[in-house]
Amino acid sequence: MPRNFARLLTRIWRDPDFRLLPESAQFRYVFLLSQPNLNHAGVLPLTFQRWASSSVDGDAARILADLELLHERRYIVLDRETEEVLIRTFVINDDVYKAPRVMGSMVASAQEIVSPLLRAALLAEVGRIPVHELSEEPTKRAPFTPVRTQIVTLMAALREQFGDVAGPGVVASGDPVGDVGEPVVPVEPDPPPAPREVPLEGRAGSTPVDGELVLTASVVAPVVGQVPDWLEPLARAMAQKGIALPWSFKEDDLALLRADVVRVGLRAMYEDAVEAFASRTTRVFSSRWFYPRWHALQSEANVVPIRSKSPQQAAVDEQFQRSVQRAEERKAVRLAAEAAKEAESVVSAAWVGSA
Repeated sequence: MPRNFARLLTRIWRDPDFRLLPESAQFRYVFLLSQPNLNHAGVLPLTFQRWASSSVDGDAARILADLELLHERRYIVLDRETEEVLIRTFVINDDVYKAPRVMGSMVASAQEIVSPLLRAALLAEVGRIPVHELSEEPTKRAPFTPVRTQIVTLMAALREQFGDVAGPGVVASGDPVGDVGEPVVPVEPDPPPAPREVPLEGRAGSTPVDGELVLTASVVAPVVGQVPDWLEPLARAMAQKGIALPWSFKEDDLALLRADVVRVGLRAMYEDAVEAFASRTTRVFSSRWFYPRWHALQSEANVVPIRSKSPQQAAVDEQFQRSVQRAEERKAVRLAAEAAKEAESVVSAAWVGSA
């Protein structure tokens, strides 16, 4: 049965990465999310011509450029050979995992995926499902099994069906290696790792530099398994100054922190944390104590440098710009034709009136 509505989380408009996308790519993401034939695994067949017919100036080449950009930024997973596309975070963001029947439908739909790339990406997303949020109480209706048990069983079934899938972000167990900007929640939390030596990443005693925090040697690192890669240098550098606190993220914390990193830089955040911790008058229980301060920072002296584009990304951006230019040229021709037709009708009406 086709879907009647789509679930779009409003926090997407506060996501700094999504806001860096061009408007056309943002529209394309919402367009995919609202397709009636999107299955519970978040997979769609590629139908460029049908999608192009959805608007008066639709263009298959422009759609492809949008999809390639979304694929590059990891919002979707695109496979041209198998003609499939996956909305990567659909299973979690659409709460598929919270309803065993819907999750079962997802597993059934996943069996139809042909692309090994899509299978690997979906397996990684399933590994990120926060099963600790699910109830352990027996359900009041058959099968009278806790929701958590049912979901974990379905996750295991999917892993068994996919077998030894190899792909980006997936290890042999099917758990994700990790996503940039998103904390990974394992299916069963692992015990904290033993303290280890931080490798020397610069001269001992070095200070933070622009866009990077250099760690000193022979310092015990904090446990930061739930900290994203882009935030880990800050967590470890703070720990060297004795600020080894549990890192906690609620609601939009991660999105706001990532925006802070891009806006003011790791060095400014580190220096502010050290200063605030030294002058505190109350006990600090969590990393969230620092967040309001970082959000209020105004310095732009130490922003994280943006990496240069890869040849692949440059080619995608160039193709996207060409597609936009062609669409604008067609629109200009159409508007000119409409204006000429309107002018002709005005002249004809005037001629009839004078007669």
